[in-house]
Amino acid sequence: MRSKPPATRAANFSACAESDLERNRQRTVIAENSSMALSGPNPKESRASEMGQGNVRLLSLADQHSSGRLAARNSSMVAWTLVGHVFGLVLWMAGLLMTTAVLVQYSQETSPKVRRTLARMGRICLRGLADPGAFLTLFAGIILVATNRAYYVHARWLHIKLVFVAVLIGAHGIVAMSNKSLVSGRANFQRSDAKLLFGVILFVFLLILISTLPGEVFLK
Repeated sequence: MRSKPPATRAANFSACAESDLERNRQRTVIAENSSMALSGPNPKESRASEMGQGNVRLLSLADQHSSGRLAARNSSMVAWTLVGHVFGLVLWMAGLLMTTAVLVQYSQETSPKVRRTLARMGRICLRGLADPGAFLTLFAGIILVATNRAYYVHARWLHIKLVFVAVLIGAHGIVAMSNKSLVSGRANFQRSDAKLLFGVILFVFLLILISTLPGEVFLK
């Protein structure tokens, strides 16, 4: 029997050695994977993951809390603005009606002293009630519209109300001019005219209330 050459024996020995090394490498990898699977998760990594999730939850709660506070602040602002709007309208109407009542009484008086007293009363009612009330009503109304422009721009009841408000502003101007002539002693209006002005103001006020309260329900 012929023996293998030395080169062949060396090649076979090298192949066997490489095969043994590959098997040992595979065994090492399998052992490491098994040890990793059997061992629990890294405590540091777990704590870091829990801390990250906790921070996310805290941020979410903070966002919800801040948005809730913002909504509450906006609703509170709208409520107080509405109070100012209604209070201003009450002052406005009270001042106009009282000033007009003074005009009616002035047209019936003949005594210069009584007329001067009525003129001062009319000026106080106009400057102290009607003018501040008109400013507060209009200013608060503009703020209310600005808080929800998408709704108020298309609200039919508001369009009707604004027409009556414009009429009321015109009546306010007539009362102011009449009171100015009354203070200067150049009043030349009749009692019937003052009564008509009083009725117009009261009627327009009722129309504003109707267009606001039932109109907001039926004329959306």
